Amino acid sequence: SFYGGEIYRMKSIQIMPLRYVDSYLRLWYVNLKIVDQDGERYYAPDRLRCFRASIHRYLRDVRGTNLIGDDVFRRSNQTYNGMLRSIGDSFGYRAITASDMDKLCGYFDKSNPQKLQDEIFFLVMYHFGFRGRESIRALKKSDLIVSSENGVKCVDLVKDGAEKTITERDWTDGKQFRLFATDDARCPVAAVEITTTETNLAEAGHSMEEIKAVTGHRHDESVGRYTKRISEKRKIQVSRSLTAGLHHETTTSKVLAIERRESGTNESGPSRNPIATLEKDGAKISFFL
Repeated sequence: SFYGGEIYRMKSIQIMPLRYVDSYLRLWYVNLKIVDQDGERYYAPDRLRCFRASIHRYLRDVRGTNLIGDDVFRRSNQTYNGMLRSIGDSFGYRAITASDMDKLCGYFDKSNPQKLQDEIFFLVMYHFGFRGRESIRALKKSDLIVSSENGVKCVDLVKDGAEKTITERDWTDGKQFRLFATDDARCPVAAVEITTTETNLAEAGHSMEEIKAVTGHRHDESVGRYTKRISEKRKIQVSRSLTAGLHHETTTSKVLAIERRESGTNESGPSRNPIATLEKDGAKISFFL
C-alpha cells in the first residue's frame, strides 16, 4: 500500500537503490488520498507539497540525497507536478446554509453560561472574520468595547488588543472590527453586553447578609475585599450627588449635628427637622443644619 505515511515505515527505502525509490514515489503520489466516511478524495495541493517536503527532509537525512534536485528522481517529480495540475487550486468550504445557521442560532442560549460563551466565540469568528483559531486564544474581555454610533449600539474590537493578537497586521487593511446591534432576539451586542458586564451586588443595593448567602462567605471582612473597590459608574453617581449639593438652597451652612440611631442607641442633635435622612439595615443617619 502507498497510502499516507506508510512510506515512512518501509525499511527497504533506506537501502534500496534510489531508482526504485523513484518508482515507489511515483505510485505514492498517484495513490495518496484522504479516505473517510465521505469516500476518497485527493489532498489539497498545499498539503501534497508539505508531504513532499517532509519526504525530502527524510531522504536527505537518511540517504544524503536531494529529492527535489537530483536527476534520479526526475520521473517521480514529473508525476508530482502532474498531480498538482490535475488536483487544481486549493478549495474552500461552501458557505453555511440558512437552515444550518438557524440550527446553530437555535442552540445558543443567553441564560446558559456555557452556551453564551459558545455564542460569543461564534460571533467573534463570524463578524470579525477570524480564520480557524486565529488570534482567538489571546483575546480578552477588555478587547470588546460596547459603544454607540449614530444612535446604534455596536461592539468594537479595540486597536491595542487586536494589535497584540493579530501579528503585525496593518490596521488599515480594510478588515472590519465592528458589529452592530439588531432589533431581534439574535442581537449580537446583547450577547456581548451580558458577557462583559460585571454585577456588583453591593452596589445593586443588596445587604451583606444577602451577598454572603450567595457567595458562601462567613465574615463581612471576606466579602469586603471584593466590594470595597468603587466602580466607575458609582464614582460618576457620587460626583453628580456632590455637584447637586452645590446648588442647594442654603449657600452658606455647616453640618451642626448628626443623629445616629442603631440598636437602640440614640445620639441626637438639635430638635429641628433633618435636611436628609439615610436609613438602611436598621441604621438611621440624619443630617441637620
